[in-house]
Amino acid sequence: MGKRGFTLVELLVVVAILGILMAVLLVPFNTGKKNAEKAKCEELVSEVATVLTKIHDDGAGDREGVWPEVLLDNSNTERGLDEVAGYLLARKGMNLTYNADSRKLVGNDRFGIISPWAEAAVKGRKSGGTSLTTHVPSGGTIESHRLRYALCDNTGKVKGANVGGEAVDIDVKAAVWCAGADGKIEPYSEGIRSDDVYSWDFGKVRNRK
Repeated sequence: MGKRGFTLVELLVVVAILGILMAVLLVPFNTGKKNAEKAKCEELVSEVATVLTKIHDDGAGDREGVWPEVLLDNSNTERGLDEVAGYLLARKGMNLTYNADSRKLVGNDRFGIISPWAEAAVKGRKSGGTSLTTHVPSGGTIESHRLRYALCDNTGKVKGANVGGEAVDIDVKAAVWCAGADGKIEPYSEGIRSDDVYSWDFGKVRNRK
């Protein structure tokens, strides 16, 4: 008696079941990956805020509590921590590649201090084929994934940080924020409910304009 093989219908049922199982297994995997990526970004943003605070406390020259001019120039602007401003943080011990002669970040850090999503896009391409306008797979461009920051005034608090077009006062010396995976910084009142990343606790926000 000959052996009976699977019918087409039976094969399709098996393939459908395998597809459903794969989809069920991929959901927690993707969720875990997203959470790990955001945690990495949160760690980076926190580290940058800590180093900026140290720069403030050490002061410029022999004057404590004075911000270097280049950091003031980029504070609260879309330029954020570019290759020039980021150089000062590298000199304070951050793990960034820089050129002491040009006083700029170089290599994979040549675009400034960027989110892990943008960093992966830079490392995944040849150096000659990457620019600030290079698209990041999760959303946005390398430039839109650059960390932004605002520095305190002589009161020791940040006044009017422009977080996604919404001005907020924050009780910290240095406020740092970054777009989430989508590369878009939302207005603060919306961003706290989305994927944007901030260096401060929500309780540090005193006013919202």
